[in-house]
Amino acid sequence: MAMLSKLQPKDVERFIGIEGYATKSEGVGGVIKERPDDFMVWEVLKDGSDARAMFETGLSNKTYGKFILCVLHKVNVDTISAISLISKMLGVKQKDVGICGIKDRRARSWQFITVPNDNLPTPNGVVQVAERMWLRRVSTRNSKISSAELHRNMFEIKISKLRFDGRSAAALI
Repeated sequence: MAMLSKLQPKDVERFIGIEGYATKSEGVGGVIKERPDDFMVWEVLKDGSDARAMFETGLSNKTYGKFILCVLHKVNVDTISAISLISKMLGVKQKDVGICGIKDRRARSWQFITVPNDNLPTPNGVVQVAERMWLRRVSTRNSKISSAELHRNMFEIKISKLRFDGRSAAALI
């Protein structure tokens, strides 16, 4: 992870195969990601846990485990930089922070992470990590989270400056 933190987000995307987006239908023109709030993405785990809902409602359980399951909410921050900041804040190695996946930088995102237990400064509520990054504790568990637990990513995407009006664009789908 330390080596990855030196790469630019576009380099990481290229490395993992995200070089473009395609569709079978005719394009509608327009711009995505004009602002971070135009592209929202959040994780849903195989057990049905929804990162956005859990961050917003603050649902948590009081069990004990080796790791704290948190929801990381970030705006216009790439995942690798976020994990680097969190590991420094908590005084843990980057490899000790578990993630399900890497989310877009130019977005508002909610994603699950795990950190070693006893390292989060507040037992409940939201911890502000940086200007546009927050952590909310949701539970504890005995293992780091991994991509094997991710069921899907959910998206809300706003397209600006469409070539068609709304009805014409919707008819293309």
